[in-house]
Amino acid sequence: METKRKIIKQQILVPVYYNYDEETGDAVYDFEEMANYFEQELSKLDENVVVMCSVEEMEELTMEELLQDWKIIQQEYYEQFSRSSVERLYVEWYDDRESPSNMSKDEMIGELLESELDDRRDDTIEELKETIKHIEKLNFNN
Repeated sequence: METKRKIIKQQILVPVYYNYDEETGDAVYDFEEMANYFEQELSKLDENVVVMCSVEEMEELTMEELLQDWKIIQQEYYEQFSRSSVERLYVEWYDDRESPSNMSKDEMIGELLESELDDRRDDTIEELKETIKHIEKLNFNN
């Protein structure tokens, strides 16, 4: 049996707290203080309920910043492998090249990263974020 919700025609008014930036004169909102006020007011409805609000600033990374993050994380991933494993990856990536017996592990990783970076530039921001998450999981599990 479904119960209907009732709405009490009541509002919780949250004051808008802010300060002025001394350099620009722009209003700088105090979201933490507003969230605290809202928490307190909601908690008054039922003393057995703990209400918590969080305020997080959204950080929108640019494509170049994400590519730099990808490169660092991908390098950390490659560095976990032995030289012979990196060599196999190198040969797979460059299927038209012979085994790079005269290259160091770091040189092979560097070339792999630069070549893969060109491909990553074709990704969307969301695809790149997903790739980074996947590599981070691989790095964490090893």
